[in-house]
Amino acid sequence: MSLRLSFGALLVSLIGFNAAQAETPGDRWNLADLYPSVDAWNAEATRLEAQMKDLAACKGHLGDNAARFKKCLDLQADMYKRFTRMNVYSSEQLSEDTASANYLELSQKTAVLGSKLSEAKSFFDPEILRVGKQKISRFLAQDASLKIYRHPLDEILRLAPHTLDGEGETLVAQFGLMTGAGRDAYTILTNADIPWPTIKLSTGEDARLDASGYTRYRAAPNRDDRKRVMDAFFGAFKTYERSLGVTLYIGQAEIAPARRTSHMPPRKA
Repeated sequence: MSLRLSFGALLVSLIGFNAAQAETPGDRWNLADLYPSVDAWNAEATRLEAQMKDLAACKGHLGDNAARFKKCLDLQADMYKRFTRMNVYSSEQLSEDTASANYLELSQKTAVLGSKLSEAKSFFDPEILRVGKQKISRFLAQDASLKIYRHPLDEILRLAPHTLDGEGETLVAQFGLMTGAGRDAYTILTNADIPWPTIKLSTGEDARLDASGYTRYRAAPNRDDRKRVMDAFFGAFKTYERSLGVTLYIGQAEIAPARRTSHMPPRKA
């Protein structure tokens, strides 16, 4: 794939998945199903950080016996579930209003927690590789409840040639916050800072052409409307060509060396 095509594909994907304000309260997820308040979210963050300390006690002991192995796997799985819920809550808050300083703060706190979690568990894969396939197979045979981890364990063993030692994985984890810089700058620029145009369609409707408006109105039945939508939307993009070009360049550099992570879902663009 050429560099130009790669940039083009990235631009289309970023436009397609850009966050936008919900049009009515009925369009929004009921985030109270996850946490009734930000205070509750903060309490969950405190619990997650405490679990990171508990996980540290697993280092050097994954191969002790099947019971200890399962206890550490269960702990990591619970941490992943907890973080995923927190990430969904903060990312959907930010999707509702990317210009909100409070929502942005919560999103950034999630990113910091994700980086800490990645660092806390960085010893896990290298140590599982040291435990080895034969011993892991014995543990699985001894405790049937471990079967839920068979696939992720197989994945860790399969990726052994691409896994660093403990120190190397920790070093990579410490750079986690840097990998989203281009995407984050793009998200704020296109959702909160660019003054998107509003045009009047042939139907008399006023169409505000932010990312969601563009996605909606580029499918207008009238061809002249579709052309005006395209011209107005990408005309606004053209105004910020240099800034957007830098974010796309950084984003492309981030995608190229992308590494797997077993605990973090992809951050919302």
